[in-house]
Amino acid sequence: VPNLKTATVWVSLPGTTDETIFVVAHRDGWFEGATDNASGVATMLGLAEYFAKIPREQRRRTIHFLGTSGHHMADFSGNSNPCGITPTTVYGSELTCTVRPAMCGSAP
Repeated sequence: VPNLKTATVWVSLPGTTDETIFVVAHRDGWFEGATDNASGVATMLGLAEYFAKIPREQRRRTIHFLGTSGHHMADFSGNSNPCGITPTTVYGSELTCTVRPAMCGSAP
C-alpha cells in the first residue's frame, strides 16, 4: 500500500503455487518479554532462515513472515488481530495456514 507507515516487518519467500502460509510473531511484550514474545520472534526467524535455504522451485507454498507490533493493543473495532489476516484479505492466493509462535519453550 503506497505511503503506508507501519512498524510491521514483512518478508516473503515465493513458492511455486498460489497457496500461502503466514508466520506471524508479535514483537511487543509486557512483563516476560523473553518468552512473550522474543521466543516467538526467534522461532519465526529460525523458520525463515530454514525455508530461505530451500530453492524456490522446491517451495510449494509462498511463505510470509510478519513481525508485528501492537499485539497487546486492540484497534478501534476491538480487533486484537494486529495484522488482520483472514482468508478474505489474502488477495489472489489461497491461505493454507497461519502460524503464530508465542511463548515457545515456556512452561504453564
